[in-house]
Amino acid sequence: MNKMETLTDMSTYTNIIISLLIAVLFKDVITNFLIGLKFYLNKNFNESDIVYINDKEYIIVKIGLTSTIFQNTETNKWMYISNDRLKYINFEKQILEKK
Repeated sequence: MNKMETLTDMSTYTNIIISLLIAVLFKDVITNFLIGLKFYLNKNFNESDIVYINDKEYIIVKIGLTSTIFQNTETNKWMYISNDRLKYINFEKQILEKK
């Protein structure tokens, strides 16, 4: 095995290791992005909708790619929730009947 083949092999392994490290580091970012996109595309919930979380009324202020902002209607305080946590929250939405 000559020096060039050895360098090529080392370069290949180095590229694989760097790719794996990047994948691990960006896993959370990609997960948040995909969950945010899924929540954003969900037609059941839109910005300015009134939802109930833990029996408290909130308005969906902004659905972002990594986090979603809710405003408490009683206190006007904003609550930022990372999109990867949305799957653990029980949302309720009142559906108005059309007459």
